[in-house]
Amino acid sequence: MAGAARQPLLWLVVALTLAVAGASVWTIRTARGPLPTTPDAVKRVAQIQTTDDARDRRALELGLSAELELGDLGLRLQGESDALAADAVLRLAAIHATDASRDRLIDLRPCGPRRWCAEASLPDARFRLELAPADAAWRIVGARELGQRHVTLTPAWSDR
Repeated sequence: MAGAARQPLLWLVVALTLAVAGASVWTIRTARGPLPTTPDAVKRVAQIQTTDDARDRRALELGLSAELELGDLGLRLQGESDALAADAVLRLAAIHATDASRDRLIDLRPCGPRRWCAEASLPDARFRLELAPADAAWRIVGARELGQRHVTLTPAWSDR
């Protein structure tokens, strides 16, 4: 046994086995919770994923679009459609590309004709943006890339 304890190959095998076991435990503990990559409810049936796209189709029917300006002092949204209710509070979901803890939900309040504002700001990172009214009857979406200060929000569906 004393000779076996001096063999470096034996210790290498033991160390690799322990490293794999430790990494497996860490991976399972890290990935244990739900992964909220999207706020949409997704139904999985027979390896097919389906989601309700009625909100996206409704935004297309209404011809909704908007321009979001991301400034250091806050967010400003300029609506480009008369279908946006002038007095409605709009909800902007900023979904971070890789870190769900950095997701934000921001209420935009009317601050002028076809204009909504919020004092919140977003860090300079990649976000998927979703704008919807409080009743979630429709939504328009866009993507913010690094360094981008203006984002165009349009329906996820296209009529082309």
